[in-house]
Amino acid sequence: MDFVLSTKSYPREAGLLARRARIMGDLDLVVSLYERTAASQIRAAMPGSYSTELSTILNGFGLTDRKVDIAHWILCRSPGRGRET
Repeated sequence: MDFVLSTKSYPREAGLLARRARIMGDLDLVVSLYERTAASQIRAAMPGSYSTELSTILNGFGLTDRKVDIAHWILCRSPGRGRET
């Protein structure tokens, strides 16, 4: 998980701490960090659908033309919890 803290971050949005991506051979790993834990709040932060949101994220990192597997992790924490996720 060290790369989550030390790689390029996608632009921040309200309630979204950061997005990070890492290419690892035949796998692209994308991590979204949300400062909210309620599923309804996380869904509300994704305009349209999850697929639309994932497409936007991949485009933001330039990962759309790669023919590899993609893993998307969503890490959530309660507001004001510092680095505890």
